Amino acid sequence: MICGMSRTSPSVELSAADQMRLQQWQSAHGTPQQVALRCRLVLAAAAGQQDLAIASACGVNRHTAALWRRRVLEAGIDAVWETKAGRGRKPQYDLSQRDALIAATLQTKPKGMTHWSCRLMANAQGVSKNTVNRLWQLHNLKPHLSRTFKLSRDSKFVEKLTDVVGLQYVLLPENINYLMDAIKRIREAGINYFVIKPFVQQSHLQSYHMKEQFNLNKIEDTLNQAESLSGENFSVIARRASFENYGKRKYRHCYGTAFISVLNSSGDIASCLPYWDRKEFVFGNIHENTFQEIWFGDRRKKIKKYLENELDAPELCPPNCRPNAINGFLWEIKNPSVKHINFV
Repeated sequence: MICGMSRTSPSVELSAADQMRLQQWQSAHGTPQQVALRCRLVLAAAAGQQDLAIASACGVNRHTAALWRRRVLEAGIDAVWETKAGRGRKPQYDLSQRDALIAATLQTKPKGMTHWSCRLMANAQGVSKNTVNRLWQLHNLKPHLSRTFKLSRDSKFVEKLTDVVGLQYVLLPENINYLMDAIKRIREAGINYFVIKPFVQQSHLQSYHMKEQFNLNKIEDTLNQAESLSGENFSVIARRASFENYGKRKYRHCYGTAFISVLNSSGDIASCLPYWDRKEFVFGNIHENTFQEIWFGDRRKKIKKYLENELDAPELCPPNCRPNAINGFLWEIKNPSVKHINFV
């Protein structure tokens, strides 16, 4: 008698950090296609799908789906990056070569010349011109634009350039108790910094409304505890000034229109987020006129004049709006609280 054997695939359980890393690898621009495919296979397995269904969805055979399920169970998610000897495309450079090339681009110049070319850099670093071009494009380096390209003297600039990812946490009564757990999870995921900021009621159209803002004195211990979770490659930043100065204004009018505007999904360009749905603050629509026509048009000039000379910002504008810091800075310049008549 022949008995049927179960074909149920072994389950794959991933931590939140591992799942986030796989998703990042899968979607990253520089991830090799075969690694991205392996990430999809593992994520599908972790979602509870069986090998046959995964193979059908990803365009591979069942044995390939089973292989990467087994490898991740045995060696962890880093296994998706492993390539057997003699298989796959040979790497053109390693991370140390990448960092050396970027550092040379940012901090040096070829002798007797104003900037590096792909050919000169390739010869200096012992790599191909295509490798230099690819790295410059990936990190938005343009040394040939000599008028705008600036050399960096920061010894850690390469580290900052190649791997800086941050996250903002809007502190609410509903999530303050989850703050420490959130920071630990984000730190484990490899994020570089975590910013804690107050909620800002930018518009009456927002579905969430906070009855009362946090008092800084009452959350100081919480913020200190949060910042204590910072480490060598991870920083927690509490925006205390934003909490302490919430709703406080010294300025009367708004100068932020010259620096900040809003483009909504319908194509309207407005002065700012709180007023994007009010026609009297809409400069124009990009489906009807070009951006240049709108930006330099008479309607924007008229609205800008009203905001800078007549608008009662403390009475009409939401606290801690986007242009708030700009307005405070410019108001002090235009209306200094301390006047030095004979000061040079």
